[in-house]
Amino acid sequence: MPPAKRSSKRRTIGVLVNINYAYGKSLLRGVNAYFESSPHDYIVDLYIHDRNVQECELAAYDGIVCSVEEELLIALPDDFPAINLDSSSQDRFDRGFRVDNHRVGELGAEALYTVGALSFLYYDGYKAFHSQISQQASQERETGFRGAYEKLIAEANRPHRQILCATSRDDLRSQLSSAPKPVGVFCFNDAAALEAVEVCRHSGLSVPEDVLLIGVDNDELLCTLSNPWITSIDTGVARLAEQAVGAIVESIESGKALDNSAPVEPTLFPRQSTGTLTARGTVASSAMNAIEHAEPEVLSPAYIAERIGCSMRSLNQLLKGELNRTAQDLIAERILRDAKRLLRETDDSVESIASKLGREPASFHQLFKRYEPFSPGEYRKRFRTLSGHEKSPARVLEPADSTTLGLISPLGKSDRILISGVEAYVRSHPKLGAVRILVEIESVEPFIGDPTYANYTDAFVEECDGILAASQVVLPPDIPPSKPIVTIDHDRPRANAYPIYSDNAQIGAMAARYFLKKGFRNFAYSGYSADVLRAGIDFEKSAHGQRWAGYQAELRRHGFSDIARHDCNYDSTHAAEHWLQQLKKPVALFVFNDFLAKLRANETQRAGLEIPKDVVILGVDNERALCESSATPISSIEIGFAKAGYDLAEFLCAKMGLIKASDSELSHIHAMRVVERESTNAFGFDDPELERAAQFIRSHCVDPISVNDIVAVTRLSRRSIENRAKTLMGMTLHELLSHERVRRATDLLMSSDFNINEVALRSGFDGGTSFCRTFKSLTGESPAVYRKKRVIPIGTV
Repeated sequence: MPPAKRSSKRRTIGVLVNINYAYGKSLLRGVNAYFESSPHDYIVDLYIHDRNVQECELAAYDGIVCSVEEELLIALPDDFPAINLDSSSQDRFDRGFRVDNHRVGELGAEALYTVGALSFLYYDGYKAFHSQISQQASQERETGFRGAYEKLIAEANRPHRQILCATSRDDLRSQLSSAPKPVGVFCFNDAAALEAVEVCRHSGLSVPEDVLLIGVDNDELLCTLSNPWITSIDTGVARLAEQAVGAIVESIESGKALDNSAPVEPTLFPRQSTGTLTARGTVASSAMNAIEHAEPEVLSPAYIAERIGCSMRSLNQLLKGELNRTAQDLIAERILRDAKRLLRETDDSVESIASKLGREPASFHQLFKRYEPFSPGEYRKRFRTLSGHEKSPARVLEPADSTTLGLISPLGKSDRILISGVEAYVRSHPKLGAVRILVEIESVEPFIGDPTYANYTDAFVEECDGILAASQVVLPPDIPPSKPIVTIDHDRPRANAYPIYSDNAQIGAMAARYFLKKGFRNFAYSGYSADVLRAGIDFEKSAHGQRWAGYQAELRRHGFSDIARHDCNYDSTHAAEHWLQQLKKPVALFVFNDFLAKLRANETQRAGLEIPKDVVILGVDNERALCESSATPISSIEIGFAKAGYDLAEFLCAKMGLIKASDSELSHIHAMRVVERESTNAFGFDDPELERAAQFIRSHCVDPISVNDIVAVTRLSRRSIENRAKTLMGMTLHELLSHERVRRATDLLMSSDFNINEVALRSGFDGGTSFCRTFKSLTGESPAVYRKKRVIPIGTV
C-alpha cells in the first residue's frame, strides 16, 4: 500500500498486475525502464493484495498502471491518472494503451506462411479458464491469425483450407494427426507452445519438420528450455507500459489530461521451432550468422571457418557439441529454406532454382531428398494442391545418442533459478544432451484435476533418463526404481526418490541472527496457515514449520521466548492489521517469502505504521520484482538455488552412470545471504550515540579502522559505548566490526570471482590468514568451502 500523500514525499506510481506470468513481468519491467532514464524521482509500488483490492489504497497513489478487471477500479474518479492496459474500449481508464493482439495474430500467420506451413492451427489450451482480459486477448489473436491467413492465401492464389482450432491437449493431438504437414501452430502463449511441443513428441511428430510452432510473450526461459527452442512473439507490453507511465507522469507534472498511446508493433523472435537455428555459444552464433547472410553460391564449410577465424576441425567440433550438427548440415538447412521459399512463391523451374542457389541440378536434387521425404517437384505440388491431406511419408530420424534430463516444475521464481543451474551444468557437459521441461499444470489453480495431465506426465517420465521434480509437483505412482528421481522441497516423500530440501531451519536462524545484530528485542513471524497449504502436508515438518522452528530456536538461544506469530489465510478481515498494531515496537518481522512480505508491508502501512521505523520486514527468496517495486523496498534472504541446480544435475549424471560417482551425497539447499534494502534500514534501539557508531562501522568497515576510530565518532568514553553495544546489540565494537566485514566478504564470495586474498583485502581485513580465521569463527566454514557450497564453479559455460 502507498503511504498517505504528503507534498514533501516522493510521488508513488502503483502497479497492479500478476507478476507470476510473463505478461506481468514485462509490464513491470517497462514501468521500471521508464524511471531508469527519467529525471523524475518517483516510487514504483507493486500492489499485492490478498485477493481483495482496497479502494482507499488505490486512491492514495499519485497514478496507476495496471492490467486488471475494470470493476476493480470502479471507485476511482474519472480524472484519476490511471491507465488500464488491455482493457476494453468502454473502460474509463482505457486511454488507448492496448497490446495490438490482432496484429500479434497476423504476425503469427505471416511467420508460419513464410516458413512453409501447409495448414494452420490456433491452440489455446487455457480458453475455458481465462479471465475476461485473457479471453479478449485470445479472441483477438485468433481473429488476426485467421484474417492474415485468408489474405495470404488470396494473394498467392492458393487453395483455401479451414483453419483448425484446438482447446485441449487431446484436441490438439487429434487435429495434428490428420492435418496436412507441415502444420503451422500459433499458440496463445509460450506455456501453450511448450505443451504443444510435448504433444508433438508423444504423437510421434517432429518439430519443426512436421509441426511449426510459434508462442507469444517471448518468455526466454520457457522458449529456450523447450527442445527445440520456441519461436515467440514479444507483444510489446514492456514498451507500452513504458509509454503509459510516461504519459501518467507527464500528466501529473503538467496538470494536463493524459495523452493517448502511440502504436507498438509486436516483434517476432525466430528460434528452432520454425526452423531457425539458435545457439548460446559465441562461435556457434557467429557461424550461423555467417551462413544466414552469405550469398548461397559461396557457402561452404571452409568459407564459414575463414569468416569466423577458426579451423574447420574446431568449427565442426564446437557445432557438434552445441548443436549436434556440422557446418555442412547448417549450410544444407539454409539452402533448403531458400529452396522451399522459391518453390512456394515462384514458378521458376527446379533447375533455375538450383542455379540461383549456386548448386548443380543433380546435387540439388540429392541434397533435397537427403533431408526431405519429397523431391523438389513433389514438395511444390503438395504445397499448391489439396494433396497435402495425404499422410506424410514416414520420416527416418537419426537415433538420439544424448541423455534426457527431465525437469517437472511449476516454474515459480525459485524453480527458474534452479533450472539456470541445471542448464549451466548441461552446457559444460555436452554429452548430457537436451534439458527438457514439462510445466506442472496441477500447480495452477484452475487446472487442478485436469484428467489429461497425468497421462502426459507418465509419458514424459518414461522418456527421460533421470528426473528433477520441483516443489510439490504430483508424480506418477509407478516410476521404476531404476530411474533416478530427485524431489526438491517435497513435503510428501517417496520411497524410491532422492529428496533434497532447502535448509529451512538455517534460513530461520539466519533471519534471527540478522535481527539480533541490529539490536532488536521484539520479534514476530508470519507464514501461511495450515488451511491454505495443500492437503496431506505435515505442517510442522514443512518448509513453513521448519523456518518458524529455526527462527524461534535461535531467538530462544539468545534469551528471547516471546515471539509473536500470525499466519496468512487469505481472509477478507483486518486481522493482520490489528495484529501488527498490537505488537511491541519497534518489531522485527520475519516473513516466510517475499510475496507474503509484500502483503504484510501493505498491511503494515494500512495499519498506520511506518517501515522501517515501527516494523522492519525481512522476506525470503530475493525476488527482485516484489522486493524492489515497493514503497519501501524489502530486504530478503537469498537462497542458493542456482548452485543447487548445478549440483543436482551432477548427482543425477552420476546415478545414470554418465560420470564417475563421488562419495558426496545430496546436502541441503543453502541460504546465501541477506540482501539488504530499506525495509530493514533501522536499529532496534533508541540510542543516537550507538547508532552513530554502528553506522560508522557499516560505512567504513572496508577501511583500516580500529575500535578507537569507532569510539571517536561518538561523544562517549570507550567503556560507555562498549557497554551500550554489549547491552543493546549483544556484541563488542570489535565484534560488530568483524561481523560487518564478514558480511561484506560474503557478498563478494557470492557475486564475484575474486580469489580469497582479494576478497579479504576488499572486505577490510589485512590479509588472507586473519580473514579465514575470522570468517570460519562466525560462519562455521572456511571462505572457500562457503563459496563452493553456494556458487557455481567459476569458468562454467
